[in-house]
Amino acid sequence: MALVLHKKRFTELTTDELYELLRIRNDVFVVEQNCVYQDLDYDDQKAIHLWLTEGEKVVAICRVCPAGTHMAEVSIGRVITTERGRFPSIISPLHIGWNPTHQNDIFKHQ
Repeated sequence: MALVLHKKRFTELTTDELYELLRIRNDVFVVEQNCVYQDLDYDDQKAIHLWLTEGEKVVAICRVCPAGTHMAEVSIGRVITTERGRFPSIISPLHIGWNPTHQNDIFKHQ
């Protein structure tokens, strides 16, 4: 089945999309990795959210924050490959639309 790339600003996310992205972050960071930290940091509102679906299932997510959000440069974070998107295929940030040579282009109007 083909992978489909989704790219949205925070204000463009539907309630269901936002819930699914946050649910996945919670499942992986808190439950699987036992990383207890404050995930919701107000950077989501400034970020571009990228995710891949295979059919109806999300298989990878990340967010790209503009320069000056919490780092001097554009930064990519909250990178997750769900269990379904893990082996045998490994999904990298390049697969989900990250191109470091055009890092500022991601924030231009879609």
